[in-house]
Amino acid sequence: MSTGTAAHAEAATALNLKNQYLIANPTIYYPVSSFEREIWLDPGVYGFFHWVKPDVRPMPGKTCYNWLGKLEGNAKYRWHSDLGPINFGPGSQGYYILYTRLTNLTTGSIRDIECDILVPADGTYDWGSGLDPHF
Repeated sequence: MSTGTAAHAEAATALNLKNQYLIANPTIYYPVSSFEREIWLDPGVYGFFHWVKPDVRPMPGKTCYNWLGKLEGNAKYRWHSDLGPINFGPGSQGYYILYTRLTNLTTGSIRDIECDILVPADGTYDWGSGLDPHF
């Protein structure tokens, strides 16, 4: 599942991914997995989206939240992602929440995206997010 837009022909899409074995029906006691890195970004408009391969499905009735907009440039950012089980009550067990935050380390400004997903089968997945420059 890639919820992003096509990259501009002159700028490459950056992916921040973790390769991990996931189970199809996690319980609320399944541990949260996290990772992060720091990156330097030029000023401009970016698409910020989630990435999971092989494909997964969004939780029924839920929307994956992505972001498209201008980021303050010439700055270092912390790019952090979490994947953990969710339990919103009956019918929500067996899903994961994929949450990613991009934080400008100079100004403290934050961009968040999230998606509730269903992993269809136990297996190894690449999960995380992407930044798609639109300049």
